[in-house]
Amino acid sequence: YLLGRECLAMVMLLVDGEVGPTASDLEMLDWLRTNARPYCVIATKSDKVKPSHLLKRQKEFAEKCGTDPNNIVWVSVTKDVGLTRLRELVRLWLS
Repeated sequence: YLLGRECLAMVMLLVDGEVGPTASDLEMLDWLRTNARPYCVIATKSDKVKPSHLLKRQKEFAEKCGTDPNNIVWVSVTKDVGLTRLRELVRLWLS
């Protein structure tokens, strides 16, 4: 599906922000990169990370994903964090 969709604008990979990227998350990232598929990492449950640890967590998270911390969208549905940015990105990808 992901390889054959010409109209594929973006793959949003949801990764638990509290747990961090798992082996299967990293495997999927590698597959997306190898196959030149557009992707964005969405770190969920950002409310579960203590505010005093968030900056460090974002940096470690990005390192594990092999990307810049600014390339990861941190969201929390519970605390309504990052959802506006995510909606804007989705509109951009679909336009």
